[in-house]
Amino acid sequence: MKLIWIDIETTGLRAGLDQILEVAFAEAALETPFQLGPMQHFVIGHYDAAMLDHLPDPYVREMHTKNGLFDDCKKSQATLADVELALMHVTEPTSADEEELPILAGASVHFDARFLARAFPTLDGRLSHRFYDVSAVKLFCRSHGMLKFPKNKGSHRAAVDVLEAVNHAQQCAKWLRESFSR
Repeated sequence: MKLIWIDIETTGLRAGLDQILEVAFAEAALETPFQLGPMQHFVIGHYDAAMLDHLPDPYVREMHTKNGLFDDCKKSQATLADVELALMHVTEPTSADEEELPILAGASVHFDARFLARAFPTLDGRLSHRFYDVSAVKLFCRSHGMLKFPKNKGSHRAAVDVLEAVNHAQQCAKWLRESFSR
């Protein structure tokens, strides 16, 4: 079974209204979830500079101005079609068994899944309904006494956030192994 570690940066939180700005993803096997294949990274570049500079949400506008994403979008030639082609390639069915469909992995990955389903409806049918959600794992660990939590760096850049989610999952896995082996 394949995991697709993914992060998406957007113009806001509303999958029906906001736009995808950046996508990064890497494959891993469920049995070795922290051994990532090559990272694929796309900054979407078809946005009008005026639209990016005048988003209604001041938090998003400030965040993506500060982290350089808006500037990168203004320079990029990548399109959502490029992202779709790459994702369709990594989710190519290897079995007719629905239990073997690729699983999206990441921090609060349900958010990313909503944007993917809207932007790429064909892709949505090639993914498992299950998620490997690091945010849920962190809550689970907290409920069992994990006191020191991995901190989010808050870069809000897709490739960095994929790696951060993997790192947080690794830390939780280590804590769970140590805690429950006593």
